Parts: sequence; C-alpha cells; structure tokens
Amino acid sequence: MNSIINKINHWGYLSEQKISRFFISILVAVILIGIAMIYVAPDFEAAYHGALYAQLSEHPFNFILSNPIHYRILGPLIGYITFLRGDLFFLVPLIFGVLLLSAIYIHFRKINFSFIESMNMAAIIAFSCTILIPIRAPGYIDTITYYFIFLSFSRIRKPLQSTFFFGIAMFSHECSIFILPGLIAYQNYLNKINVFRITKNILFNIASCIPYLVYRYWVSLHTSVDYDFQFYFSSKNLKTNFLSILPLFIPGLFFTFKLFWIYPIWIMGKKIKSKNYGLVIVLLSIIIVVIAQLFIAFDVTRMLCLLFPAILISAKELKTKMEGNKFVIISSIIILINFVVPQYFASNESLVRLFHLSLK
Repeated sequence: MNSIINKINHWGYLSEQKISRFFISILVAVILIGIAMIYVAPDFEAAYHGALYAQLSEHPFNFILSNPIHYRILGPLIGYITFLRGDLFFLVPLIFGVLLLSAIYIHFRKINFSFIESMNMAAIIAFSCTILIPIRAPGYIDTITYYFIFLSFSRIRKPLQSTFFFGIAMFSHECSIFILPGLIAYQNYLNKINVFRITKNILFNIASCIPYLVYRYWVSLHTSVDYDFQFYFSSKNLKTNFLSILPLFIPGLFFTFKLFWIYPIWIMGKKIKSKNYGLVIVLLSIIIVVIAQLFIAFDVTRMLCLLFPAILISAKELKTKMEGNKFVIISSIIILINFVVPQYFASNESLVRLFHLSLK
C-alpha cells in the first residue's frame, strides 16, 4: 500500500513540476466535481433563488425590477461582467466550485501536504453538501461565498488579505457574518493568544463589514428588498423556522458532511482528554454560531455547509498527529465509505434525497 501511495505522490510532484501546480489543481478539481456529479445528478436550469440570481445578473443595478436578493450582488455582478448572464448564470457558481476545490488543493500543498493528502482534503468538500447541493441547485451562489470564506481562512496569517477576502464574501451572502467569530478565534489561536482577546486584527475583520453595510444602505435608498433584517427577525419568520427545523435539525446536521464529522469529533475528543481547549473553542465558535443561522433560515443543510472550515481545520490537525501514509489511508477509507451512505439534505419541513446520476 505504501509503495502505491508513494508512486502516486511522486507522479503528482512530477506533474506539478512539468506543467504547473495551478493547472494540476484545476485538473484535480474538475475530476472531483465530475465524480460528485455522478454521485449526485446535476441540474443546469436555475430555479427558486437560483432563478433570482440569474435574473439579477442581467441587470445588477436595475432597481426598477424588484428582486428579494438584491443585497447579494457579488455573484450576479460577476455573471454580468463575464457575460454569463441569465440562462448562462448557472456556470458562475459551477466555476467557483472548481476554484474552491483548486484553492483547497493548492493551500494544503503549500503547507507540505502530499499530493494525495491535498487531493483528499479537496475531496472532503467535493463530496459533502458544500458542493453537492450547489451542483443540484444551479444558480445558487453558495460556492462563491465559500470560495472567499476559504481564502479568508487560508490567508489568516496575513491579516489584511484575510480581512479583504472576508469583506468580499459579505457581498456574496450576508450569512458570511456567522463565520466571523470562528475566523477571529482561529486567528488568535494560531497567534498563540487567548481566543477571546480583542486585537487590532479583529478590529480589521469587523471593519471589513462596513463596505457591505454601506452598500446595503445605498440599495435601500433605491428599492425595497424583501430579504432584509426586518424579514429575517420578524416573529412570524422566527416561529416558522423553529417549527420547521426542530424535527430536521439532527438529520440535517448529519447529512451536511456525513462521515466527515469524524474529524472534528475525533480532534475535540483528543483535545478535551488532554485538557488543551484552545482548538476546541475555535471549532465550537464556528459550529455553534453557524448553527445559530437556523433561528432565521429554515434551509437547514444548506445553511450548515458554512461549517466547512471546521471540517478542514480538524482534518488538518489530525494529519499533523499521524506519521507516514496513515492519514492518506484513513482519509481515503472515510471518503469511500461516505459514498455508501445515501445523500439527503434537510429543507423546509422535509428530507430530500439526492440521487445518483444513473438513478435520476
């Protein structure tokens, strides 16, 4: 087994040298997306909110036509600029899905993960609802949000870059704000200071929200947007969400990452046992705050995909505890077994099955 793994890794290194790491990362991402599309049958016709994003991509700043998602301008603006508008808009989130997996691969290669280890880290995201829901629900801009959130976490040792990417993520979807406490806690953890300590970098992160708030105010001067603070925090919406998600929370949480939950559970268990609570607080600050979204949004599994940094951080930590090819073997087994578990997602009072391509 070790011989086969070493040969594949050697091939990956040579390929990166002969071609380029970026090209290999794109190739890996495309292959993973292709496998994901076999596991969960894709759709290429925007519907529901996807249709609203597609509509906005044709005229991003046309305030005459009311659009309930007008505050989430980044995706439609990218579609408009790249001429992937209207019926072609579904390609924009798909492209960002590839870019997200590519960025994950490149990041872990840069921190000395092997070719297969880096590919498996990307596969964790490719074969979870982080990617599976967007390929089944074309037009939704989730992958754009996740891409910039990942860049914010991966550049966390470069605070200005991290802050910049987080600020961009806010323009994609305001739900990004729920990952900010985890981002701040992780930044402090890596800097070996108390995770609750207020630093200038934290103030930068908070300040990065200001451009988006200014944009929201500017839009509100020109048109009314249905999905605003008043809508989400209305007593009717809060009550509806509570009644909808209560019976679906546990299955919705599980099916977001299925067996990949092993990583944070494993790491938190080991850290608690050794009374080393720093990373546990970081992971809980991501998990608990992201779950808090469900008080105002009933799309359970889709909302919880924002937890993906906790899964990657945990898997990264686990790898550092293992020698040789042990992580490759364990992570590969988890990925393979994960395929056996049927894929569902929880939304709006029901569990929905995501069928394989051959069963669609």
